[in-house]
Amino acid sequence: MSYPLIEMAASDFPPSFIRMITEGMPRVYRESKEKVFNDPDYEESDKRYLLPHVRRLHTEKLLRESAEKSGIKTSIEKTSSGMHEYTLVRAGRFSLTACYVDLPNRFPRVATHRTQYAAINNFLPQILLDLDDSNVVQLPTVGDIYAILIHGSEPNNNEANTNEAPAFLRLGIPKHNRASWEDTIDLIEIMETQAIKYQKPEEDMQAQLQEAHPIFKKIPKEEEGT
Repeated sequence: MSYPLIEMAASDFPPSFIRMITEGMPRVYRESKEKVFNDPDYEESDKRYLLPHVRRLHTEKLLRESAEKSGIKTSIEKTSSGMHEYTLVRAGRFSLTACYVDLPNRFPRVATHRTQYAAINNFLPQILLDLDDSNVVQLPTVGDIYAILIHGSEPNNNEANTNEAPAFLRLGIPKHNRASWEDTIDLIEIMETQAIKYQKPEEDMQAQLQEAHPIFKKIPKEEEGT
């Protein structure tokens, strides 16, 4: 995990935004499954096909509502083909979209808009190097870091796509060429950093984390899969 990146995320994303996303995603998973699987008009195969689409709609809505309530910019953008729409959030130096992935370190499927946004991370390695060396540098301006809110179900679970809660929720920073991640940061770690940054008592912080997402757990790097 890059310390400068987690510090940037903790500074640029309002604590209320991170909290609403962390608290809201289990509800998104649960309500999406209930909506689809409780409908008697669908066959089982139809339900499994439909669930990811319904879950995406609820995720995008949560992203927009959380941004609006936290006072940061959000918009609905169209893909280059004009056939699909997605939510874009701008907070400080970050531009953020969301996507489901099978594993915490796995890339989302190729999409033109994600590839184009990732290109803005071209100078990120030099920025991080300069910050690590404690040099005075010109920090990125608005939208100069592209991140993806990645979420997914329990790894190695045959029924993973129908789980009622996400097993992981992270801020993924892709390298500019999308060859690999620059870093992925657990939203719990961002909450913890913000709690320290804004001097929230440790016991209150831990109680809030447990109440907000008791099902989340940090997945060690060696257990994430490839």
